[in-house]
Amino acid sequence: MFESVYQEIVENLKDLPDEMTRAFEEKLTNIIMNPKYTQDVYNLEQRIDVEEDQIAYPLFLMCSIYYRRAKDHGKQERLIYKYKKRFEHHPSFMHFHTLSYVDVGYHAKWRDMLALAKENSMNMQHNGAYHLFAELVAMTFEDAHHDATESEFAYWIHEAKKAVDLAIMGNPNYAKYYCTKGRVVSLMGQTDEAQQLIRLAIEKEDSMKKDYTLRIGNYQYYLLKVQSFADREQLKNEIALHKDSIQEAIVDVHNRAESIDKSLMRNLEYLGIFSGIISFTMGAINISSALASVSFVGAAALIVVLFGVLVGVFAMFDLIIHGYKRENKVLYIIVCAVVLITVVGGFGVCFLI
Repeated sequence: MFESVYQEIVENLKDLPDEMTRAFEEKLTNIIMNPKYTQDVYNLEQRIDVEEDQIAYPLFLMCSIYYRRAKDHGKQERLIYKYKKRFEHHPSFMHFHTLSYVDVGYHAKWRDMLALAKENSMNMQHNGAYHLFAELVAMTFEDAHHDATESEFAYWIHEAKKAVDLAIMGNPNYAKYYCTKGRVVSLMGQTDEAQQLIRLAIEKEDSMKKDYTLRIGNYQYYLLKVQSFADREQLKNEIALHKDSIQEAIVDVHNRAESIDKSLMRNLEYLGIFSGIISFTMGAINISSALASVSFVGAAALIVVLFGVLVGVFAMFDLIIHGYKRENKVLYIIVCAVVLITVVGGFGVCFLI
């Protein structure tokens, strides 16, 4: 039974398009995804070792395509590495090897992977290769664990956008290209355009395809992911804005607290000065009253001394409140002279008595 199926497959492999074209990949995909042949993939894989290169290489690619479509990534990788040495001389091998990277997710050696994908797109120069490169870039930088510098990130995103634009130009009706472009521009911060592109992919998707539901679900996933990214960026900006406002409020409160503290300390200083003046005045009156009974002149001289001291105290009080002013320099000298004369003169009179 398998032999007849196998001969039919071999017959279909005649007159294949050039392996560097998109048509080559499409024809192999159509053959292997035909329900008549999918159940015989295991047997087809066994024939790779016994067939000549002309037949063995297309068989290898068909098995790889089937495993990829079936999401059996373990078998896909195993197959590629098993036959890498045998088939790597084929110019299209790099393309199918790169395809496997899309399915296995993030790689620590992402730089090598992207360099390989870009080289492949330049060699193949068809829509599938351009799109593959752009999809790998999107996949790499959607993962938060990449260690790219800002310049590396900007370079690869720019190159990916150019590549996916070429793919769309080559086939403007292929829905997936728009989804991938949406993912790329989302990484550039253009979330509104990204959502429009992914919605366009949903509109353009062919509802007659067997995997239509799967494709639409995939597009919806990326649409939600872009929306989530946009919401996260908006929230981050709002937090930053409020953070600045809160910081300004904290600084303002701190400054006000310092101002209140300074005012409080100055008020306490004023209170201390007033208390000292009152105590000094009351004491001087009592001393003068007691001295007047002994010597009226001596009491008068003491009052003059106290007057000079009070003038000096009031002058110091004025300096504390208003601070030193250069334009009042002459007034300061006069006050100092009055204080000096009254105090020295009063003590002189008391000394003579």
